[in-house]
Amino acid sequence: MLARIGHQFSDDMKAILAELPNGISKIEHAWGSEPTTLCMGDSHSGNWFFEGTGEATRAIAIDLVPSRYSGATDIAYFLAMSFAAKDRRLHEREMISAYHDALIEGGVTGYSADQLDEDFRWGLFRALITTVYAVGGLNVLDDVVLALVEEGLQSLQDWECMELLK
Repeated sequence: MLARIGHQFSDDMKAILAELPNGISKIEHAWGSEPTTLCMGDSHSGNWFFEGTGEATRAIAIDLVPSRYSGATDIAYFLAMSFAAKDRRLHEREMISAYHDALIEGGVTGYSADQLDEDFRWGLFRALITTVYAVGGLNVLDDVVLALVEEGLQSLQDWECMELLK
């Protein structure tokens, strides 16, 4: 991927891509660490449809790739792959907090907001890794695909995720 499109990214983003393969085993270990749950596996805005408003809003998911890992991974994937960085930054803290509140209201105990943040940071790798794999199989790389890679890289930078691999 670096050879194909690396020239389009900043040096910081190229460094993330270059380091990513060395961290795969740590990343996968973190994804499988408890607590885990059944996750959608391909949680981005193209696979979600919303109906209704307010408390009556109903979410419908398609293209499920059932996986077992931290639920924060699906949240991270959704936010990193569904919003431009500027919009994600405006809303992600509120959404993560609402997710944590819903977990607590649903009876989850012993799962702190700090642990959720760490699981979220690990989950951000999934968005980028999935995109990197997809890019490898594409013959044509359009602006949409390049933007997805860049958004994934930006989310890792924003949350200082590479520090987790040290």
